[in-house]
Amino acid sequence: MRIDSEFFATKYLQIIDTLSHVRSDKLSKITTWITQGPNPSFVDYKNIPCLTGRNICDGRVTYEDADYVSDNEYNNYKRFQIRPNDTLITLKGKGSIGKIGFVTSNKMAIFSRNIGVVRPIKDVIDPAYLNAYILSYYGHNMVLRGETGGTGQSTLTCSYIKSLDIPRFNIETEIGAIIRKSEKVLQDAKCKFLEAEHFLANILSVDKLCLPTDNTAVKLASQSFKLTDRLDAEYYQPKYDELKHHLMQYEYKTLSEIAYIYRGDLISENLYCEDATRPAYIRGADISSNILLQDKCVYLNSAFVPNKEIKCKKNDLIFALIGSVGTVARVTDEFIGSYISNNLGIIRLKENVDISAEYLHLFLTAKNIGSLFFEQKEMRTAQPKIAPKDIEDFIIPIISDDQQRHLIDLIQTSFILRSKSNELLNLAKSSVEIAIEQGEDRAVELLNQSIWQ
Repeated sequence: MRIDSEFFATKYLQIIDTLSHVRSDKLSKITTWITQGPNPSFVDYKNIPCLTGRNICDGRVTYEDADYVSDNEYNNYKRFQIRPNDTLITLKGKGSIGKIGFVTSNKMAIFSRNIGVVRPIKDVIDPAYLNAYILSYYGHNMVLRGETGGTGQSTLTCSYIKSLDIPRFNIETEIGAIIRKSEKVLQDAKCKFLEAEHFLANILSVDKLCLPTDNTAVKLASQSFKLTDRLDAEYYQPKYDELKHHLMQYEYKTLSEIAYIYRGDLISENLYCEDATRPAYIRGADISSNILLQDKCVYLNSAFVPNKEIKCKKNDLIFALIGSVGTVARVTDEFIGSYISNNLGIIRLKENVDISAEYLHLFLTAKNIGSLFFEQKEMRTAQPKIAPKDIEDFIIPIISDDQQRHLIDLIQTSFILRSKSNELLNLAKSSVEIAIEQGEDRAVELLNQSIWQ
């Protein structure tokens, strides 16, 4: 019952024509369940994750920065408990619809109302292959075609998802295996980064530090808001002072002593384009999970004329000023020369300092270390925010060159594995696309030529 021009855009009609030459099944025929999540009540402590749109991205499901529900709420929503081999799809929000996540771990969690679940029949279709198809150019666009509603109120209905045609091939198991291998390599990458985090906690003895859990502190006015201009009680939790005093036992410098701190610039949407040969314009969503991601990047067209905008250099650290405060990502080769939005800031190491960008990035994002500094300084308004000046006094311990080199080795290994994981994910998507466009035999050739086979 759609008559709007967006639904009948030329791109979609061309995709439909291409797919019409491939044998397919309706998604409703090869799944046991397709439904939208509930609207549970959240708790303000970490317990059982309830996944929202921010936990779904680029075929992955992350449990970091999730909302949480109580045990009782979890049991009340048994129908919505996720299972391995589920595919999760974001259903709401302009620009957020159609993000896909493949569930690979057997973890206690449910999903919220802005998420839909697709639960395949494993004996009928490889769930990982189904995920690869929906991630591919064809599947992704067919999902996006179902978006309805105006700006800010866009939705994707489960009835539309059920109607999707899913191409069928004899190599579905092989493509699914690549998706699973990609996830395995990604988990290995995360383990390496976690190893680096544990090493850092050990050399700073933070792993032995029992931070107080009291949420009250008694201070004189001269020790509190007259110094900080902060009246909110959360700022004065004892754990922040305890961590700061502990780290000051080591040789240290403040962040402003070792780095310059800048704010990004607002650049008009009229200058955006999709040409990846142009400079990228990095926004908050592009530094998800403390890593710069290219998949959702916009680029600046030839009409953009640089003025005083900050341009990214290798090993700059980009941090969120609004929204996901505490998120920090390191600029890698592919983002050199990019620009950042006014909702982001840059930390740029000064010359001749004894601190590497890899170590600083790890320190600032590490659990119960640098992440607590951001947590303390965050202004808890309607939308969390922090100012560049607020991070200037962060305490940065100086560790030895050997310790930094060990950390760098672990971090670089982690990034190499993460890159390999993305290559595998792209291989799976490309295999699906080639099978659709050029036939299954050509897709088999691609898989046989891959070094990952």
